[in-house]
Amino acid sequence: MPTNHHLLELAEEEGPWVTITMPLEGGGPLAKGDPIRYRNLLRSLDEPFEARVIDPELRARMMEPLRALADRHDVFNAGARGLVVFANAKRVEHWHLPVPLEEDARVDERPYLEPLIPLVTDPTHFYVVALSMQQLRLLECNRFVYRELPLPPGTPTRLEEAAGWEIRQPARYIRYGAHSAFHGHGVVKDDVQPDLEKYVRDLDQGLWQAITHKSSPVVLMASEQLEPVFRSYTRLPNLLETTLHGSADHTSNEELHAKALPLVEAQFEEQLEEAKSRFHDRLGTGLATSQIAEVVVAAAEGRVDTLFIREGTHVPGRFDEETHSVSLGNGRADTTDLLDRASTDAFLRGGTIYRLAPARMPVEADAAAILRY
Repeated sequence: MPTNHHLLELAEEEGPWVTITMPLEGGGPLAKGDPIRYRNLLRSLDEPFEARVIDPELRARMMEPLRALADRHDVFNAGARGLVVFANAKRVEHWHLPVPLEEDARVDERPYLEPLIPLVTDPTHFYVVALSMQQLRLLECNRFVYRELPLPPGTPTRLEEAAGWEIRQPARYIRYGAHSAFHGHGVVKDDVQPDLEKYVRDLDQGLWQAITHKSSPVVLMASEQLEPVFRSYTRLPNLLETTLHGSADHTSNEELHAKALPLVEAQFEEQLEEAKSRFHDRLGTGLATSQIAEVVVAAAEGRVDTLFIREGTHVPGRFDEETHSVSLGNGRADTTDLLDRASTDAFLRGGTIYRLAPARMPVEADAAAILRY
């Protein structure tokens, strides 16, 4: 996955840029057709390439590594659902995505970022803490992706690391050290509550350091024995009331993400509805607009606070950098996608971007924006 920082770097690098997006079959027998679709997209670049890049030698130099990607097994058999390729005169890079993308190939002065921006700026940012006596994992997630975060050195990930007791089956806690003669059967500790409390206090220090976005919600997966201890000692301010009960030891990161997402989606849906309400409240005051030309100009000037983009829509046209004027085009090779232009400019200037199905837009339009001023 490209990161927020990486997309910012691409957007500011000199063009012309080739961007190719396409869905992938996720590996297996059906993936054999993916290189064919990729080559067809390359062939569709001929007309826009000639319109945007006059120098035939530069066109050939940019196309050579793009063609080479078609023969790379790792590009089309990585188990991903989507592929994006960026290329300019200096670099060619490809990224695998967890969601399918629309088939598209284009040449423009900037890379085509609009489908990717919601992935890296998705407001559904949350954490999952998977806790057991034998394991501690921390995931950072959004709606589409997840990653396991490293914990600071010294953070206990097992009960015995914090308490100094070795867990033996069935549920035996053995004191380490010279004062523990157990002759093969072990010294069983009946009351482990103090050790559980120490374990949770110590690991909470590590979680506090590793979780950088303290305002993001945290979903806990833990046993019914560990849950009340964790809730008693954690300092995390946004721990959800609902806990995922079960064995964290036997739950994969993918399963953790899938189980936790429904618990936080309702909260994020409230944020979207609040943003739509703000749009309607400001409509007619000069602080909201659904006119595409006004949206594009406001985004270029850094005035867009929140941008709503209709998913699957393209609006060809031109934006004049000197006059800050917009003209709608007819899809010719030398036009640009105005929605991509607005999304990228809003992204570069810290705006919040929602890419929504037509029925979920706050108004019937291709784009709508809440303005800062």
